[in-house]
Amino acid sequence: MSEQSPEALQRECRAFQDGFRSLLMATADPSGLPRPSYAPFVAGGFGVFYIYVSALSQHTRDLERDPRVGVLLIEDEGQAQNIFARRRLSFDCEAALIARQAPQWDRILERFQARFGKLVATLRGLADFRLYRLTAGSGGYVRGFGQAFSLQGPDLDEIRRLGRSGPEEGPGSPSP
Repeated sequence: MSEQSPEALQRECRAFQDGFRSLLMATADPSGLPRPSYAPFVAGGFGVFYIYVSALSQHTRDLERDPRVGVLLIEDEGQAQNIFARRRLSFDCEAALIARQAPQWDRILERFQARFGKLVATLRGLADFRLYRLTAGSGGYVRGFGQAFSLQGPDLDEIRRLGRSGPEEGPGSPSP
C-alpha cells in the first residue's frame, strides 16, 4: 500500500472510529490489574468518547479510583482479511466525570437517546448512572501487517509510522 499523508491517515482513523457504537476498555482494579469491559459511546471528536455507565459496575468503580483507561476499537473478526492483523484503533485516555448539573450533561444524554433509543430515557432517571468523558492523550492505529502508526499531539494529528526503524513501542503504541 502506498504511503499516505498524515492528514489522509487521520481521516481514515476518524472514519474507522465513526463505524463503532461501542468501545472496549481496560480499567485498573484496586491492585492495578487490568480489567476489560465495554460500553456504548457517543463521540465528542476524534479520540474523545462519552460513556454512560452504572456506578454498580466494576469498571465505573475503577474509573472513580483511577481515571486512566485504555480504549480499543477493533475490526469485527468476520470482516477481517486476516485474523492476525485486524484493523484497530487504541487510545490511552483520561476519564472525567460529567456532573448531572453540568451544562453539557443534558445535551450529551440527548445524543445518547438519539443514537441508542428509548432505553436511554429510562437510564437517565436512574441515580446510579454516571456520564464520563474519555479523552485520549495518545493512541495507535494498525491497518494491517507492517502498517502500524502512533498518534500523538493535542489533536492526535502527529502520526508516525512504526516499524523496525520507527519509535520504540510504549504507551499508546499499537502492536502490529
